[in-house]
Amino acid sequence: MKTIVVAFLICQSFSVWATECPVTIGIDGPYVEGWPNAKTWYGSEKIAVILPADGIWPTTKPGNLTSVKLFWYLEGFKPGLENEFEFSIQRIDEGPNDAVAPRVTNAGGPNLGAWTALVGIDFPNEGCWEIAGSFRGNTLTFVVKTEISAYGRGNAA
Repeated sequence: MKTIVVAFLICQSFSVWATECPVTIGIDGPYVEGWPNAKTWYGSEKIAVILPADGIWPTTKPGNLTSVKLFWYLEGFKPGLENEFEFSIQRIDEGPNDAVAPRVTNAGGPNLGAWTALVGIDFPNEGCWEIAGSFRGNTLTFVVKTEISAYGRGNAA
């Protein structure tokens, strides 16, 4: 009887751990003068992003093409260098690895503070995602969770 109880407790603990998503939370910034003020910067002066305060982004609303517009602040980036930026997204929990980020473009303007690499991401399903970007030898990796209930929060498109 003791063996069964121990096995149940081990399985129960594993199932709780497996449903957790170790989201990355940013810090108050900016890293570089001129970049926007945000309380959720993550990265360095060479490569940085602004993350959601709770680490959660929405899934894509029905009829939309993207749920998140992710602006990457990259030292030395300007229009025409999009091909030098490498981007990947990988699901790290169970479920379909179906997030899509079709291409890298750029965005600039007074509210951004600098030219940025811009990636639109389609998250069709809830899940836990590891996102990585690399530009000129500098790499940044972080984890976010997606939820249907997150519509209307953060930088949802």
